[in-house]
This record gives sequence, C-alpha cells and structure tokens, in this order.
Amino acid sequence: MDYDGDEHLSEPPNDLIHLLTDAHCHPTDDPRPWGKIEVLIEKLKDVKIGRICAMSTSTKDQGYVAKLSQALPDKIIPAFGYHPWFVHTISINSNISAEEHYKRVFGKKADSEELQELLQGGLPEPIPLQSILQELRKNLEAHPDSLLGEIGIDRVFRLPRDPKGWTREPDEEEEESNESPSLGRRKRPLTSLTPSIDHQVEIAKAQIALAIELKRSISFHSVRAENGDGSLEEQTVQDSRLRFNDINLDLHSCTLSPQMISQIQKKYPNIYVSFSLAINARQKDLPDQLRACDPNRLLIESDWHSAEGLGSRCWAMIRLATDVIADGLVPKDVEGEERYAYAAKHLHENWRRFSKRDD
Repeated sequence: MDYDGDEHLSEPPNDLIHLLTDAHCHPTDDPRPWGKIEVLIEKLKDVKIGRICAMSTSTKDQGYVAKLSQALPDKIIPAFGYHPWFVHTISINSNISAEEHYKRVFGKKADSEELQELLQGGLPEPIPLQSILQELRKNLEAHPDSLLGEIGIDRVFRLPRDPKGWTREPDEEEEESNESPSLGRRKRPLTSLTPSIDHQVEIAKAQIALAIELKRSISFHSVRAENGDGSLEEQTVQDSRLRFNDINLDLHSCTLSPQMISQIQKKYPNIYVSFSLAINARQKDLPDQLRACDPNRLLIESDWHSAEGLGSRCWAMIRLATDVIADGLVPKDVEGEERYAYAAKHLHENWRRFSKRDD
C-alpha cells in the first residue's frame, strides 16, 4: 500500500470527527499550494478532524504556528520547540565565534572540507540558547494550551549541503517542481555532518526543564537514540533536578523495538507512544510495536506535511491500530464498524490524559 498519497484514504465519519486529534503534524512545512498563511488557515478549517497539534521546529516557524493557533483556537493546538535537525544553530556558549561553535557541534568533522564550505557559504550566526529559551517561554506562556515540540535526539540526521538546510521563510512559495512538496526539499544533497549527541542532549534537556516548569506535555523525536547502557531518551529525562513525572512525553512516530517500547512504558508511567502512516507503515514490526504499547498510552498522529490528508491519515491509523490490538482498545462484544468508533473514543480519552485537557 502506498502511503505517500491520500487518494486511497477515506475521511472519518462525520459523527466521529470531533473525537480525532492529530497528536503530531507539520502543516506549516508545505507552503504550496497556498503560500500565504491566510490561505493555509482556510484549508485547515475544512480538515475533517477535531484537533490538530501543529509542531514548530526551528526559528523560522515558531511565530507561524502561533498565528495558526490564534486564527483557529478551537482547532489548532500549537506546539513550540526546536527539532534536533536545527539545534546546530543554537549556541550553548555565546562567548565563542561562530566558526568555533560549529567546530564544537560537529566534533570529529570539525576540520572537514564540508564544514569549511558551509561556513564560507553562509551557515547562520548561532543563536544563544538563553535567547531561544526566552522566546520559547514567551510562546508557551502566551498559549496556555500549547505543548513543547518538536524536540528530541537524532543520530541519523545529516546536514544538507545548502546552508539553509530544510528551513524556509514563512509564506515562502516553493519553486515549481515535479517533486512532492516539502518532501522534495528533503531530497537535497546531504553532507556527512551530524550534530554531536552531547549537543543535542543539552538542548533537549534545557527545553524539557522549561516544559516541566510550565507543566506542558512534550512531543519527542527519537531516531536511533538507544545505546548499550539504555536509551538516550532515558538519559535525557533522568536528571534528578527535573521533576519529569510532573508532565507527559510522547515518543512520536515511534521506531523503537517492541521490547524497548514495553520497557520504557513500564519504567515511566507518563510516557506515551504515537504512530503514523507516514513513518511507521514502512516498518515490518509495526504490529508488534502496537501490541507492545499500553493501550491507555497510545496516541494517533499523521506526521504529515500539509493540510490535506490530516483527517484521513489519522482515521486510517485508528483503523489499523484497532485491527491489530482490538482486545486492548475495544471490548470483545463490540463488532464490525462499531469497533473503530469505540477505538476513536478510547484514543480521544488517551489524548485528554496526555495533554491534560478537558475537551
């Protein structure tokens, strides 16, 4: 089944739309075919879904997500945060030069020709972490229903050769192309440069500390973050100074093994797991991953990059999860299409607990 298009997906029944929350998506990632935020707002109004949790990722889109939430307060739940693909532009030590900052961030590759080319080609001036945290606090406090996201750790990410990476200016139109919108940008040539895990962890911890202070749930990105002594997710949240149990954290589009999912959820009663067609449908062990989850800490997401498809993708994921783990989501005496309606109600309650919302 091809999950890159939406033509084969069906919209959720009208009487269930209010129960669906997309726990993680990126509608601001794709500027086409709208370009201007006003047109994107109109498209989001028509999406058949109750709530859309729209992620921020970099300095470019924090305000953009805020505007969407302000325009559609009953539909858009904003999430503010800095994704591991962009944390190389954040400086922990503001007393060093930009060149020294990037050399520290990229470690073993500090003297590589690739880094020198990017430095000469216009890698952005690093932004002090304190400035980032001040702006993050401002956005979170201005939106009391907001989440922290998308933050996390990624061992696989490599910096694109274009100094702009995958960022864009709000309202920027894409050039006409035969490539898929947004995803086409991610086909840009890559370098071998990966931000050090130490740097990623420090930025993640700083953001988590703020979320804990403000009691906000977190959407967490994790790609191959495990190591021999356990998982880096655990190392990131185990700092005794952080009252981690005060908030909830979702491992979004989770790619961890079934064993690791079970282990983490048993150890941390406040960790949820969510799955998407966009990422998880490619995994052969998705059924085992779903079965490994606590059904009361399972969320549904699209992880999609456009307004179109958010509702249908979440509905398809609900149906898939129901078929795989029906006993955990639906009583045995519930049959037929009614199973999916029951699962939608169950997952809606999961979202309410995760986000600490009343609606």
